[in-house]
Amino acid sequence: MLQGAAPARAATPSLNILTVTTPIYLLIGLGYLAVRAGWLARTDMRVLGQFVLRFALPALLFTMLARRSVAEIFDARFLLAYLGGSLTALTIGWFYARRKGGASYRAFVGMGMSFSNSGYVGVPVLLPWLGPPAAVAIALAMIVENLLMLPL
Repeated sequence: MLQGAAPARAATPSLNILTVTTPIYLLIGLGYLAVRAGWLARTDMRVLGQFVLRFALPALLFTMLARRSVAEIFDARFLLAYLGGSLTALTIGWFYARRKGGASYRAFVGMGMSFSNSGYVGVPVLLPWLGPPAAVAIALAMIVENLLMLPL
């Protein structure tokens, strides 16, 4: 290296975050403008959300996981850790809200504290940032959220 030359530097973490989150915010803005301009009705947003939740997201996760073996996907330690953290957050929320309302309110607060909504938030943020390995973690988190926490 030449004396006095500055070493090459990697992109800063804040710039990496912006490259991942900027498209998400642009899509939110585009949706707002589409409704504001009358291209889509507010009721259409519910239909689009259902499409993403019921078709696009499962198809994306299936595509990402189908390339891996079951042994590569299943991680009991991750499942137990995620479940333990979710149950702890639910319990804290439940007891925190007990002075302010009935059982429905306590369940609402507990779920708000424990349910991370990996499908709408985890997929668009983690996949571009961490790449395909994040799909396994997201899929396992969604198993805990949808099969255990949501019914609870």
